[in-house]
This record gives sequence, C-alpha cells and structure tokens, in this order.
Amino acid sequence: MNILIGWSMSFADKMFEVQDILTQQWHTVKLSPGINFFLENPDAKMDFDQELQFCKETGIMKKFFDEIAISEAVVFLNYDKRGISGYIGASVLMEIGIAYYLGKKIFLTNAIDQSQWYALEVLLTDPTIINGDLSLIK
Repeated sequence: MNILIGWSMSFADKMFEVQDILTQQWHTVKLSPGINFFLENPDAKMDFDQELQFCKETGIMKKFFDEIAISEAVVFLNYDKRGISGYIGASVLMEIGIAYYLGKKIFLTNAIDQSQWYALEVLLTDPTIINGDLSLIK
C-alpha cells in the first residue's frame, strides 16, 4: 500500500522507525516534506516566526495535502504529548479532514483522548485505531 505518515512535529524522531517497520511489511512509505528541516532545527517548533517563515517559503501545508491526495492511506502518529493521550494537533486535525474528504484510509497509532475538544470530529472520520500495532495496517 502507498502510505503517508502524518505527525506532530514533536514526533519527528519516531517517523523513521515507523517508516522502517512499514517498509519491511512491503508498503511504500512517504514522509512529510519538512522532516529534515525540523530534525536539523529542533528549536524551530518553539520559534513561531521561524516556523511560519519556513512553512510559507516551502508551501509545506499544500505539499502535504498533495501527498495525501496521491496516497492510499495516511498513518497519523498520535502519541502522548503535554499529558494528553493520543494527542492530535491542529495541523493533524486538518490533515485528517483532507484524508477523510478524499476517501483515504486513516490510521491512528493510538486512541484519541475524548477530552480533546475535536475528538468527536476525528472519530467521525472512522479511523482505524491500531494501538501501536503497525502490523494491523493492511
């Protein structure tokens, strides 16, 4: 299957591990076009102006939406963050909406904490929650 990995920038380091596992399962896996920038500049996520400039200059949001369009599925890495189980940030929320609209398979690595104010909308997209078991992606 042709898979795209979606993630909060905080989980950038885990993308390569997930990519390796899915590739071993004979999937074709693409990563976010901005992965290298954020790995090389880990503090950029904490600098609003630097992150905004990078995202505008590279068109990263549109590029990611384009990648969703040509993928069969999107695996969203939603690990715990800031004490929230199954954290999903604003960008990932938008990406889930695009994937749903385009009829793509949606996988969440973990259940979403229902206290997140948009949990209902995420669950309405009928994602497959794999609870960390990447072998369930078929």
